[in-house]
Amino acid sequence: MGSRLLVPCLASMIVLTSCSIGGSRITGPSSAQRESSGMAASRLDQITTSSDGRHHPRGPHRLIPEAKEALGAILTGEQVYLQKFGSFVDAADTSDLRVKLGVYLDEPSLRWTFTVSNASPMGFVATARGRDGTNAEGLVVSLRYLRGQRLRWSVRRQRP
Repeated sequence: MGSRLLVPCLASMIVLTSCSIGGSRITGPSSAQRESSGMAASRLDQITTSSDGRHHPRGPHRLIPEAKEALGAILTGEQVYLQKFGSFVDAADTSDLRVKLGVYLDEPSLRWTFTVSNASPMGFVATARGRDGTNAEGLVVSLRYLRGQRLRWSVRRQRP
């Protein structure tokens, strides 16, 4: 199963037992639905970095989509958590995501740190920050989810 599995799994509301997404893995049942972010998502796919792509098998043009895929896995985990406990949950780091949501971000965690903040029964903000010393260094990709609204993505380069 490749990274293309994320959107079809979520968009068609398929029940997942275990789903691998690149280096990410979601465990547990889910009937989550992901809304398309339209033009914003297609623009994110076109963003590249100025790095040479070493340490990343598909080159620098795959860094932003890699972060988006991992954030999509977090969205799925959060939606499962919402069904069980009635609210979304904050996560301080990648290991917290594994414990609280059952989301394993082993491969993307080599280049990104992941957090979830502002969790409430209505939504949350998930953030991927490029790790120092990697090609993703200085990049910040965020997903803002509010129930009943479209996903809001942002990508920015953080200055040192």
